[in-house]
Amino acid sequence: LALFCDDYEAERDAYVDSGAELAFEARIGDARTAWIDTSPTLGFMVELLEPSRSRARGFAAMRSAAETWDGTDPITRF
Repeated sequence: LALFCDDYEAERDAYVDSGAELAFEARIGDARTAWIDTSPTLGFMVELLEPSRSRARGFAAMRSAAETWDGTDPITRF
């Protein structure tokens, strides 16, 4: 599950303070990303995404590709 965070640090810290393990954290481009291991309680990992313009453009490109894909070519080029 991936979540955009209005307050990245507060949301990350809330998960960690509640006992979830911070499995990965990095700056990717101009925004931070964290993977929180919530699998013991939720059954899956949670990815926290700090909003950024480049990230918004990337997700918009994926959305556009998905909306126009006719299923014939599984390789998408942006």
